Amino acid sequence: MIPRYYVGASGAYTGAKYNWNDSTVPQVNLGNREIAFTQGKLIGGGSGLNAMVYDRGRAADYDAWAEIGNPDWTFDSLLPYFKKVGIWALSEPLGLLFIPP
Repeated sequence: MIPRYYVGASGAYTGAKYNWNDSTVPQVNLGNREIAFTQGKLIGGGSGLNAMVYDRGRAADYDAWAEIGNPDWTFDSLLPYFKKVGIWALSEPLGLLFIPP
């Protein structure tokens, strides 16, 4: 559960008014399906259409990137930056409801 996550906005703006409605070319290995590529017409692009949620990947995913060529991309080396993102807080109310951290 994500506190204060507005589920109603997630994925709801798929029309041309809010979304560029881009898609991939047909993908041979996916039965020639085209895959939607959601990007919003606003600052933040796709994040604005996806409720602007930040989600960190699994440690094993970052460590796998390090194993295939970039030793600086381990989870432990990136953890200080993840922590910096996690301590951001509003200094004033934003919207109808404000819950201080």
